[in-house]
Amino acid sequence: SWSPDGRYLATAGYLGGVTVYDLQSQRDVMQLRDQGQVTYDVAFFPDSRRFAVVGMDPGIEIYEIGNDQPLLTIPPERFRSGSSIVVSPQGDFMATRGNDGTRVVSWDTQTGEQLCISEGSATKVTRVDVDPSGGRLAVASFEGPLRILDSRTCATLLAIPLDTSSYVYGLS
Repeated sequence: SWSPDGRYLATAGYLGGVTVYDLQSQRDVMQLRDQGQVTYDVAFFPDSRRFAVVGMDPGIEIYEIGNDQPLLTIPPERFRSGSSIVVSPQGDFMATRGNDGTRVVSWDTQTGEQLCISEGSATKVTRVDVDPSGGRLAVASFEGPLRILDSRTCATLLAIPLDTSSYVYGLS
């Protein structure tokens, strides 16, 4: 994930945790989680200083560059498995693939409280993205449809049928 100001690039590794690179100095400035930890995705906040991480253990965490202690942790018992995370353009909420892989969960970034949980999808959710206003979420799944959700209520606003011969893995 790129930081919005373009200075940092963060990587999430299957067995390598998270590394944040400072592209100006051309070196890594943070390494999080022990080697062997499964980390699926990372997303920066609009301030380019904080970022959210999702993985198997300890779940979801928010960090600030230069501080290896999480600012917020959403423990595994509240969030089992997720492979996708996105932070709203305002930084007030984040959305993840939910506990069973078929739902989307929206979280308050200050408190860690769940804002909403979407209805289950018929197939595994592969990716979540948020629109520039922060009002809607796009949700991709293996066999569709592509769903547009209200980011505060997780209600489905639109379902776009897809060609079921191909899986959707990415959104932008």
